[in-house]
Amino acid sequence: MNIGDKGTISRGTHKGQTGEILAVDTTNEKYAVKFESGELATISMKAFKAPQEPSITRSELASALNAASLPANDPITAAVLDHLEKALPGLVDSVELVSGHGETADPNFN
Repeated sequence: MNIGDKGTISRGTHKGQTGEILAVDTTNEKYAVKFESGELATISMKAFKAPQEPSITRSELASALNAASLPANDPITAAVLDHLEKALPGLVDSVELVSGHGETADPNFN
C-alpha cells in the first residue's frame, strides 16, 4: 500500500479503526497512520488492511434479478443467465423470469 491509501486495522490496540497512510517504513514493515479521530500511530503492515470490496450473497443477487423482472425467451437474458450460471452454479434455479403475459417462466429455457 502507498501514502494516501486508507484502510482498517485488523488487530492490536487500534483494531477496527480506519486511517490513512502518511508514511511507509519498508525496512521495519510499518506505516505511519492518521486515524479519523486525528490520532497518529505506527502500525504493522500486516495489521493494516485495505478496505474490503462490497459483496453480495447469492440470495441477494437472486432477489435483485427477480426484482428486475427479466423477460423470458430473450437472448440477452439468456446470455446473462448463462454467464451467471457458469460463475455461480445453481443461481439460475433461484431466478424467476417473466413471460410476455406476466406469468413466471422457467429460468432454464435455453
